[in-house]
Amino acid sequence: MLAIWLIVNQNTYQSFAFLSSSNQVVGNLSDASGNVVDYFELKDQNTRLMRENALLRQQSSNSGNGNANPDSYRFIPAQVVNNSIRFNNNYITIDKGLADGIAPGMGVITDNGIVGKVKACSDHFSTVYSLLHTALEISSEIKKDGSLCSTKWEASRGDYTQASLLHLARHKQINQGDTVITSGSNAVFPPNILIGMVNNVSREGTGRMLEVQIDLSTEFSQLDYVYVIRNKYAAERDSLEQATILDK
Repeated sequence: MLAIWLIVNQNTYQSFAFLSSSNQVVGNLSDASGNVVDYFELKDQNTRLMRENALLRQQSSNSGNGNANPDSYRFIPAQVVNNSIRFNNNYITIDKGLADGIAPGMGVITDNGIVGKVKACSDHFSTVYSLLHTALEISSEIKKDGSLCSTKWEASRGDYTQASLLHLARHKQINQGDTVITSGSNAVFPPNILIGMVNNVSREGTGRMLEVQIDLSTEFSQLDYVYVIRNKYAAERDSLEQATILDK
């Protein structure tokens, strides 16, 4: 260190070069420090915005759609920490669990549409059946006329951006560009959550049902933040409906 000090102090060029290098190092460290601060501030802002959006969604779902129970739905924001799109049965992991009020069977959405349904929970994490899972079928409807159907992803097609609509009779006037939303026919998802838009309708063949393909509104390759839907009355409703079915 003494040798460096002598060289720097006795030589103008070395002194200038040393100071310039030092300033560059300090500047780089300052930039790196600023980037770290910006990153955590941005994350805090995202978390805050998610909470605000969750509250707005909660208010909208509970006040609209003729909901007889105005405090039915609570939206819990969570971050995606793992996600797959390449398999026949795809899963998502989020950073919220039992300690946050999440339980198996709850629906999961983004600002753009449907994501899936909670499969299992630990205290602080949950796994989610992605819509890109062969076991998942979403109760749906065509927005323009209320035609009921189901949305199901077909792994055989190998396309994570599209899904099929099932149970639409041939006489239905379904057209390219029609909007598909949740029907609210079960206790998992509120009505009017976007699912996608019709991109192809086939009336070929002799079957009684249409073959309909849709573009999914959720971009599954870019999932970051989601909302888990907690329906206060889900267990009560499911219990009653199951008892009614068994009583037939």
